[in-house]
Amino acid sequence: KKKAQEVNNEFCHIYSSKLSGGIWQEPEQVKLFADTINVGQPALSKDGKILYVSADAKDGFGGKDLYYFTKTDTGWYGPSNAGNYVNTSGDEMFPWLDEKSNLYFASNGLPGMGGLDIFKAIKGKNIWKEAKNLQSPINSGADDFGLIVEKYKPKNLDDTILFAGYFTSARSGGKGNDDIYRFEEKWVN
Repeated sequence: KKKAQEVNNEFCHIYSSKLSGGIWQEPEQVKLFADTINVGQPALSKDGKILYVSADAKDGFGGKDLYYFTKTDTGWYGPSNAGNYVNTSGDEMFPWLDEKSNLYFASNGLPGMGGLDIFKAIKGKNIWKEAKNLQSPINSGADDFGLIVEKYKPKNLDDTILFAGYFTSARSGGKGNDDIYRFEEKWVN
């Protein structure tokens, strides 16, 4: 049994822990792929019914691809590859789905500004399509990844912030290797 755990620790996996009576229970591995496949950067849809991950499964387009799983009564159904408009021979990572089913992710295989760039893809019938580079100032010549949207629209007529969120970047001018940045799109008079 010890040897199996040593092999299991060579790869990245997703774990889940339940909160019961104010105490987190022992984490359990969420079985999505074989133990010899690296799986990371989990993201749940707003309703909790779809789980997105990045994985280096051999049946993908190359490198790390984005996959999704659908919640069932017995666990997670899948994997389903997010499709060739998103996945490339490079690496696609850090998925995040907004409330409108737009998929934000980082890629070094799609045309970009350098390193990992952040893209937004629109949900089609079964796959995401029209992956568009978010350009500057979100993307830079360094690695940019891990975008999440915090706000989609103004709260009222006096609110000047139209759209806001966070992302991570290795761009120059930060405090370290990877820094967290906040972005805002404002209404300009």
